[in-house]
Amino acid sequence: MNINKLSFNILLIAVFLILCVPTIYKVVKHHQESSYVVSEKLAIEKAKECYYKKDCALTKVTLKELYDKKYITEKLVDPKTKEEYSDQSYVLITKEESTFHLA
Repeated sequence: MNINKLSFNILLIAVFLILCVPTIYKVVKHHQESSYVVSEKLAIEKAKECYYKKDCALTKVTLKELYDKKYITEKLVDPKTKEEYSDQSYVLITKEESTFHLA
């Protein structure tokens, strides 16, 4: 009887791990990807605002320029490593699509 209980408990733990570990991994990965998207969108939005208000003259707007002109008040941080993005990272503004590039 003791062996049956033990094997049932092991089976229960195995099923729990098989179901939970991949689910937790997917949730964490999705959260990190969403955090990257939020950081990129903020940088792009503020760079466009700066460019269209004619505060930024070039279509290549660096984070340093956005910080200096107070469009972004807090340093942007890599969600995974928790390190600040380089001030030389930039947003390239085009008519079709604006993109964020890490330096």
